[in-house]
Amino acid sequence: ISTSTKRAHSETLTSQCDTCHNEGTVSSLAQVDFHNSSLRISDINNCLGCHTTSSADLGLHSNLNGTSAVENGDCKTCHYGPFPMVKGAVNNSNTYFCADCHTLGGSGTNISSIKFTDKKHGVAACMDCHVADGIYHQGNPRGSVANTTYVSRYPTTNTNTTDCADCHRAANLDDAPFYAPGGGSHIGESCSGGGCHGPAGTVVQVVHNVNPMDSPTKKPYISTPTLDHSTVAQGTDVNITVTVNFTVNYGNALVDGAQYRINNSDNTQTIQSWTPMIASDGNFNSILEAATGRINTSALSGIYNIEVKGMGGGPSQNPLERYYPMNGDVSISQVIPLTVEAPQGYINGTVKSNGVNLSGVTVSTSGASDVTKSDGTYSLKVPEGTYNVIASKQPTHNDNTITAIVVTPGNATIVDVTLAQKPTGTISGTVTNI
Repeated sequence: ISTSTKRAHSETLTSQCDTCHNEGTVSSLAQVDFHNSSLRISDINNCLGCHTTSSADLGLHSNLNGTSAVENGDCKTCHYGPFPMVKGAVNNSNTYFCADCHTLGGSGTNISSIKFTDKKHGVAACMDCHVADGIYHQGNPRGSVANTTYVSRYPTTNTNTTDCADCHRAANLDDAPFYAPGGGSHIGESCSGGGCHGPAGTVVQVVHNVNPMDSPTKKPYISTPTLDHSTVAQGTDVNITVTVNFTVNYGNALVDGAQYRINNSDNTQTIQSWTPMIASDGNFNSILEAATGRINTSALSGIYNIEVKGMGGGPSQNPLERYYPMNGDVSISQVIPLTVEAPQGYINGTVKSNGVNLSGVTVSTSGASDVTKSDGTYSLKVPEGTYNVIASKQPTHNDNTITAIVVTPGNATIVDVTLAQKPTGTISGTVTNI
C-alpha cells in the first residue's frame, strides 16, 4: 500500500490500518479512502512507531534525550502533549516552539544554550521564517523557509548558505512579517562582516542580532518643514512640505520616505503618530526628494509642534508602505509650530447711556476686549462658548455685566449694553494764601 504522500505504506493486512486510522475494523482495503482517511490521536510514547525519523532529520535536536540517536524522548521534549495527526493540531497547549527554548524569556523545559534575541530582525518571529517540517534548508537544520516566494539566490552559485542578500538583493520579500526592502547593489554578497548592521559572524548570528544602521555620517538630511499657513481656523487643512536628501552619495542609498507627526506645544504628548508623506514627483527613488503632507485640523485646537523625519533604504512591495524606520537610516527630525484656532464667533453691540451712544467704553470678556467707537459700537471675536461681558467707563459710569452670552461658530450674537451715569454734585470753596 503506497497511496500516501506523507508516508510510504508497507502494510499488507487490513488489521494493520487500525493502528493509525479511526475507521475501526477494516474488512476490505477497498473500503478505505487512502487520501482522506482520518488519523488517531498520537501515542506520545511511541512516536517512532509511525514516524521514520533519523538524526539527519533532527540535526542537533536528536540530542535532546541525551544521546545522538533519535528516540521517542527527543520527540516528547518538544511535543509534550498528544494531538491529532492533522494540519493545525500542533499548538502551544501541546508543543514547545522555537522561542520557548531559544530566547531568554522562553518557557520550555529544555532551554537551549543557543539563544537569539526575539524579533530582533525587523518584527519577524521564529516561525515567520522557519517551518518545522524536518527538512534541511540549504544545509541548515531549520526547516523550510515559511515564505513560499523565496526562490532567488545571490550570488546564484551559492546554493548552500543562507545570506542577507538572498532576501534583500535577489528578492524583495513580503512586507510583513519579513520587512525585507530590496536594497539593490546597496546589499553586497554578505552582511556578516559587521560594519553597518553588525555584529560580525555567521549569517545566523547576524540575522538574529542585526542592528539598525545608525551612522550619523550616513543619515539622510531633512529640511525645516514649511506650512502654507502657520495659523489657521479649526477645520482648515494645512499643507506641509519638506526636502529629504543625502549630502553624500554612498553606495546605492536612496531617499525612501518621509513622515510627520503632531506633538503638543511642549512635546510631552503625541497627538497624531508618524504619518507617511508623499513624494512630490510620485516616487521616492533618488538621493534628493521633495515630500508633501496634508494636516487635518478638525480635531485640533491650540499650539502644536509638527515634527518631520526622512528615511533612506530600499522599497517595500506595497508602494504605500515604502520604508521601515526600525531598519532604515532615519534623519534627525525638524520641527515647526502650528497654531489652530478654535471655531470663532462674535459678540457685537452698542453701548449707550441715557439713550446716547457712548464712546470710549471698554468692553471685555474672556480672551477678548474692545473700546467703543464714536458711534458706541464694539466687536469681540471669540471661540464658541458661553461668556460674560463687562462694559466699563470709569469714573463717570457704573460698570455693567451681561451674563450667559452664547456664541456659535461663524455667527454674531448681538449684546447692547446700557451704562448708568454716576450722580454728579458741586464742590465749592475758597483757596487762600497764608
